[in-house]
Amino acid sequence: MPNNKYFSSVWKITGQTSILVIILSFPLYLFINQPWRSSFTQNEPFFAGKESCIECHETEYNLWKGSHHDMSMTIASDSTVLGNFNNYKFRHNKVIHTFFRKDNKFYVNTTDAEGKHKDFEITHTFGWTPLQQYLIPFENGKYQCLPIAWDTDKNRWFHLGDTLYPHENLNGNNWLYWTNQAQNWNGMCADCHSTNLKKNYNHITKTYNTTFSEINVSCEACHGPASEHIKWAALPANSRPNNNAGLIIATSNISNTHFVNNCARCHSRRSAMCDFNNNTTELLNHIIPEKPTKPYYYVDGQILEEDYVYSSFTQSKMYTKDIQCNDCHNSHSLKLKSHKNDLCLQCHQPSIYDTPNHHFHKMPGNNYSQLASNTGKPTYTEGEGARCVNCHMDGNHYMGNDYRRDHSFRIPRPDLTISIGTPNACNNCHIDKNPDWANKYIKQWYGQKIRPHYGSVFNAAYSRDTFALNNTTHYALNEVYPLMVRTAAIYYLQNFNNSLSNNTLETLLTDPESIIRYSALESFNPSNSKELLNRIMPLLNDPTKAIRAHAAYKLSEIPRNQLSKEQLSQIDSALNEYEEINIYMADFPGAQYNLGNMYMNKGDINKAQQCYETSLAIDNKFYMSKANLAVIYNIQGNNTLAEQMYKELISEQSEIQDFKYSLALLLAETGKLEESKYYLSKYLDSTPKNARAWYNLGIIETNLNMIANAEISYLKALSIEPENFDFLWAISIHYIKSNKINKAEKYINALEKLYPENNNIRQLKKQL
Repeated sequence: MPNNKYFSSVWKITGQTSILVIILSFPLYLFINQPWRSSFTQNEPFFAGKESCIECHETEYNLWKGSHHDMSMTIASDSTVLGNFNNYKFRHNKVIHTFFRKDNKFYVNTTDAEGKHKDFEITHTFGWTPLQQYLIPFENGKYQCLPIAWDTDKNRWFHLGDTLYPHENLNGNNWLYWTNQAQNWNGMCADCHSTNLKKNYNHITKTYNTTFSEINVSCEACHGPASEHIKWAALPANSRPNNNAGLIIATSNISNTHFVNNCARCHSRRSAMCDFNNNTTELLNHIIPEKPTKPYYYVDGQILEEDYVYSSFTQSKMYTKDIQCNDCHNSHSLKLKSHKNDLCLQCHQPSIYDTPNHHFHKMPGNNYSQLASNTGKPTYTEGEGARCVNCHMDGNHYMGNDYRRDHSFRIPRPDLTISIGTPNACNNCHIDKNPDWANKYIKQWYGQKIRPHYGSVFNAAYSRDTFALNNTTHYALNEVYPLMVRTAAIYYLQNFNNSLSNNTLETLLTDPESIIRYSALESFNPSNSKELLNRIMPLLNDPTKAIRAHAAYKLSEIPRNQLSKEQLSQIDSALNEYEEINIYMADFPGAQYNLGNMYMNKGDINKAQQCYETSLAIDNKFYMSKANLAVIYNIQGNNTLAEQMYKELISEQSEIQDFKYSLALLLAETGKLEESKYYLSKYLDSTPKNARAWYNLGIIETNLNMIANAEISYLKALSIEPENFDFLWAISIHYIKSNKINKAEKYINALEKLYPENNNIRQLKKQL
């Protein structure tokens, strides 16, 4: 049998080699009964607390007071708890959960990890409106978020699982269950709901000692530690230095990129690499924002999963025109400056845009109706069609009842709904009509000419349509397009893996934008170790943490005996940073998986196995770790366990066809050829363009003496990759053994023409 290359490398999701686990989008407004102040040294600026701000900034303080930042987390009390705790019984899926009070404390009687009913004390509230959640202390410093939340609009309890994971049959073994990691406050949500948060997770003892300086999102969460600012303010006005008033974080007289990045560390779907460092303005020194690509976004960049704004807004024309968050939102109250069109008319001329000649809808009266639906789509009344946001900022309900608008500010495109299946604002309002109806009116009002849209290109690129390559390259390279549109194009370029896509990605490795460099690094997949080394090695000195770390991880795939001592030293130094990042996130299965991959690359199989097993202990459905454990079992010679692991994966992840292929190769390696042929045939039913799989099938059929079938399989492989050495060699040998010399000669001649320096071909021709 041929070498089974699969078992020499670890599993990666197709098209994705992320250095971190993406924080899953159940930001279940998950606290802590720990000391209120984090430790700090007196030589550094320190967090002084909101009380030190009020004397000089009373107006800003009053705007902030009662805001969502102020109420992001509080101690449970009569004034902060909004839910009904008057011995209220909430029935969900035949289970009764009772909310009650005892000794002036708040409790819920609900099921624990074993499914047994138990009283749990609620110590903190999380969030304010339109829903409020509640936090419960557990062992080892953990705080867990109850999945039953209070709907402040309808004054009722509801279960978040009904919308977040409606098809999951949850029990204590599922990581989504409320006592497990997916609903953990310390790692999942705390970073953005308190000030100066330090997670302090000990990956060895698996305990938390999470601290913060203030329980909620207070002044210093956005402005940084205020101690030096207080000293600055105490100086006479004419002797104050020009040093941003002594504050580390600048929030005025800065670019919109800088301003938006200040908000993005929380208002983005992201990976967190460390506790927030107030001394950096580079986003990728702290977080890695998710790109606007499937499966978190629609293929045209519209919001699908909960994305928290950043990657939507940075797709927009608004962002490219220097619009920033506080152009629409008050920075302290967080409220919109207006709920009417005059918010948009700050920039857009009323005579052109605030008229039926533009939007072709009836103008509203003086009162604007509110969104009134909890069905996933808003309900509108007459006149609402004239509101700018309802056409250009369509949205979805998240967390059950929280309506969030898409901040990519896009033009409604029912034609894209027809061609690529993405939603459009017209039909999200006119739900009784179809996209053809909407598209007819768009053409009638705005003309027959349709603007090209990157959504169509990316949809084709997602399907690996080579006709989309040139346009995808154009979007990736052209700086005229919004930042996150370019990152999406770079993501889809990896689907092609040819000279044009690889040359484009290589060019982008030196782009001035860090998020572009990082995206290119993720997608870049050179054909050999020498090219990988030459192109990636310089990135070990990149000023950006995420790039240095991921470059080291990619370089760790090169066998260490191919590297000089100096190269090994540089790579290992940067790998330490990669390791630190993932140890910070080691309470998540993805970080353990990443560490396992790193140890596999370094040849430390035992450490890799421990990490994959820890990953599965956190989430027993984290299939990538399970797949890599199968690889390790194979390396260790425990093929029975490896086979069992793959069969579990095929059962649990039926949509991922590659597991059938991997199992087939394993079965062939262990001599179970009939069963191997079965799984390989099943794989090829759904993935008929995998030339290597046809070649493997041909070898198995040859060994089963299915000569006619083997010929068909080899020729299938050659029809996909007609110049592949292995395939040409296999069909040549096949015809020689079948005594079909003329046919063999044809393919041996092709080999000789393509590979004239190969001595084995010359020897084969002599034998022939």
